[in-house]
Amino acid sequence: PVRVGAQTVLPSTVPPAAPREFGPRDGATVVGVLFDSTAGVPLAGGLVQLLPDGRRDLPVRTTATDSAGRFRVDGLAPGVWALAWMHPALELYGLESPTRVLSVAAGDSLRLT
Repeated sequence: PVRVGAQTVLPSTVPPAAPREFGPRDGATVVGVLFDSTAGVPLAGGLVQLLPDGRRDLPVRTTATDSAGRFRVDGLAPGVWALAWMHPALELYGLESPTRVLSVAAGDSLRLT
């Protein structure tokens, strides 16, 4: 589970009911690489979640990292999002998921490093 403020999020396979979809033209895109700074390697098989800040009408967006640790989320609604990630390496090192706050506008393309 990921805790962002008072909200706890668990990975889910159940989609939310009829959220507003934002496509690549009117939504934002966030791309990045999940990287283990201790071992110096990308983290394949990680789970990246974007949680809308204060917007119950928007779904939590979840994606997995590929074999090179890369992830991409398209069609984010404009606003503030909290990005958190999970990976077995966190438990190995006894760490909690870090959270990063992002502010996106329509059409933005953010590359996280």
